[in-house]
Amino acid sequence: MFVATTNSTHPITRLLFSPDGSILATLQPHTGITLLDRVSGQVLHAIPIPRVAAYGSLCFCNNGERLAVTTDRGVFFVNVQTGELFKANWPIYARGADLAERNGQLVMTDYLGRSLHRASLTRGDSIEFGNYQGALNDSRVFGLSPCGRWGFYAHSSHRPRLFDLALYCDVAAVDHSFRLTRREPRPIRVTFAANSSRFAVCDSRDVAVYDTSAIPDNDNDITMLETDEEAEATPVAPPPQVVLRTQFQLERPEGVPPKDDWLPPVAFSPEGRALFVKRPRNRVQMWDVATGCQTGEWSWRMDGMICLAIAPDGLTAASGARFGRVVMWDLD
Repeated sequence: MFVATTNSTHPITRLLFSPDGSILATLQPHTGITLLDRVSGQVLHAIPIPRVAAYGSLCFCNNGERLAVTTDRGVFFVNVQTGELFKANWPIYARGADLAERNGQLVMTDYLGRSLHRASLTRGDSIEFGNYQGALNDSRVFGLSPCGRWGFYAHSSHRPRLFDLALYCDVAAVDHSFRLTRREPRPIRVTFAANSSRFAVCDSRDVAVYDTSAIPDNDNDITMLETDEEAEATPVAPPPQVVLRTQFQLERPEGVPPKDDWLPPVAFSPEGRALFVKRPRNRVQMWDVATGCQTGEWSWRMDGMICLAIAPDGLTAASGARFGRVVMWDLD
């Protein structure tokens, strides 16, 4: 275990390992992006993003050559090798928007999670977002899988669902009590495993894990429907027949005041078998999702842990906290 410190004392709000696991990217409000070497913890590049107070998500793209970040001033890209920063042509307020890469395209929700947009990543440094995918009526997207396969959205009148990001149609209903409503603005956080095999939903009451292996890997039920004579054909599908049930559940810890939102940082091992979650007193626990057994626990006396990340090889974990501190440790 060793502690790495960024050049700023602002809290670490996001962590993400590069595809090859050699670099750890960190996000800090009012500061920007810091790229750390995984082995030594040394700062490789410190990339300031001026006049930005809030950030959304991080996404490595182009086989790890670029790093994309959503902010309240739009989408920025970083050349990982040189640390060069440039801004995408993205006119919509993008704080909190989710990012994922799929087949050479960057998929992004708007900041409210009401619609999806795509951008090609093969046209040099000029990134123009477009190809509007349509509004999600009375719905909101709360998470995209890192590989760009699934999206999770909630609705006001039916159970949350997974939809296919390529075909833009529902593939499974999720057996969860969360509904999108203004009367109860209960927060929710959705985290996918890197290979999309599992995902976790935390609604401030518990952490529920679901397995996506029950979703059929075919498009037989998808048809093409034209909404008017001039519109392009749009893939549609009947309501999903697959219902994903809770595979593993971690209850809200005792002692957390009822009025407090409980949205602990969680992360999956690369294959989705183990769930890492922050517990009281800034401990990190590892749970085997299939058996429901706790298989590990670490306590580094880190004050104010905010985020977690697991390396692509599953051998290293990292946590970010206040005062610009990052702790990395071996899992074997």
